[in-house]
Amino acid sequence: MIKNDRQREVTLEWVARFARNLELAEGNSDPTVHPKLRQARIDAYRSQLVTFRQELAEYDTLKVSGPLHYSPVDISELPRLLIKARIAAGISEAELGRCIGLSEAEVFRMEDFEYAEAEFYQLEEAATAIGVKLTIEPAHAPTGG
Repeated sequence: MIKNDRQREVTLEWVARFARNLELAEGNSDPTVHPKLRQARIDAYRSQLVTFRQELAEYDTLKVSGPLHYSPVDISELPRLLIKARIAAGISEAELGRCIGLSEAEVFRMEDFEYAEAEFYQLEEAATAIGVKLTIEPAHAPTGG
């Protein structure tokens, strides 16, 4: 997942590299290269290009979408939701850091690891700064006994 403009630029560079390599692989008729190996390389380049392009499309869509509206999600989806909501809100990692008392690098690390090492209060602070309201509901109603 692309999380900031710098990662977007790097991904664009990789797209250009992979597209060049794909073109070279498709044009390679070297008889010393086994046809299955040649095809495997071509397939790998195509597959990675599809992934890069999907990530670019998702990021670009988020950048212009404005605030997002989500229905209840599983807690495991919260990190990606916060990242997507930040992008959609037009808030940079540096701006989020200023709002929650962290450096841009600390926010980058938290997002890079999808908040795996963040404390819950940090998730709450990030959500509030981004404009996401967190509501915790039981998965199912307790049964009477």
